[in-house]
Amino acid sequence: MVEFKTNGLTVKVTPENIAIIDSYRIKSKKQMKVIIKDILEKAPIYKGKRSIRSLVREWRSHNIFYNRGWFVKHTKDCDLEAKEALYRRAVYFFLGRF
Repeated sequence: MVEFKTNGLTVKVTPENIAIIDSYRIKSKKQMKVIIKDILEKAPIYKGKRSIRSLVREWRSHNIFYNRGWFVKHTKDCDLEAKEALYRRAVYFFLGRF
C-alpha cells in the first residue's frame, strides 16, 4: 500500500483500490482530474486499471450522494475500486455526468 497527501487529501492506494479520504471536499471536476492524475503518477501500482474519466464519474457520484445526505458515512470518502461491479459502474456513468 502507498499512502500520501495530495491537495490536502489523504490517499491510500493498493493495486485494486484508491481510497481518497474526505473526497467530498473537492467540488470541481477539473480539480478531480488533476488529483487523480497526480495519484496515478505517485502510485503507478493502480495505473491502467480504469480510465481517468471513469474514476472522476465515480467520485462525482459519491459527491452527489454526499451532498444530498444519502449514505453520508459511506460517501464522504471515495473508494475507487479497480474491479467495480458492472451495475455500480452503470450508475456512476449516469450520475457522474451531472
